[in-house]
Amino acid sequence: MKYFFHSLRIIFLCNFYIFIFFVFCDAEASVQRHLLCFGGIQESDLIPIANYADILIVGNVNESSIKKIKRLKPNIIILKYCHVTGYHTSHSDWGVVQGHEDWFAHDKKTSEKMVERKYGWYLMNIENYSYRQYVTNRVVQQAPKIYDGVFIDDFWGEYVNKFVKERNGGKASPDNNLKLHWNSLMIMVLQNLKGKYHGLVYINGISEKYAPYVDGFMYEGFVHSYN
Repeated sequence: MKYFFHSLRIIFLCNFYIFIFFVFCDAEASVQRHLLCFGGIQESDLIPIANYADILIVGNVNESSIKKIKRLKPNIIILKYCHVTGYHTSHSDWGVVQGHEDWFAHDKKTSEKMVERKYGWYLMNIENYSYRQYVTNRVVQQAPKIYDGVFIDDFWGEYVNKFVKERNGGKASPDNNLKLHWNSLMIMVLQNLKGKYHGLVYINGISEKYAPYVDGFMYEGFVHSYN
């Protein structure tokens, strides 16, 4: 019971989320326990994490912690959190990306860059071949062999209308091509990645069209109190 309460503390302190994954394998599908941590893992958290999680998705977590969790639970799957549809100004390579205007998606009426209204990341132009090459190389670099694979967030089955214009904050919409061909463009991203990366690829987004190119889908949900 002490680990149960300790795990609750981790959820609030480390910004964990709980998900259901659909994992592709020869046996019938099963539900496993998952945790997502963007950072903040302490030494005292390692045993509860190993006891609870079957799949652990991590952001900014040091490799020594990952190695210790692996020793505690050798069969745990650890995935590196990544993003391909968007970029944030806080990313270490923002200076590089910022220099390529054609890598950004633009509002079709004003040509302004498009910003996700809640978290502030920029929608990228996945139609652009050069950007697809760059971002898939970045995913590979982010996930050295200590990780079992990568988890790519916001890998939608279709374009999601939640962006505003960079300057005035008004509703934004990209070129029709980006919306109409979203599925096929995202498949190009996956094909490019699978040609370079031999670890597991999990995505946050369910689409049958992506199934041949990934090892698991995530159906996202959040913890709520029960009354």
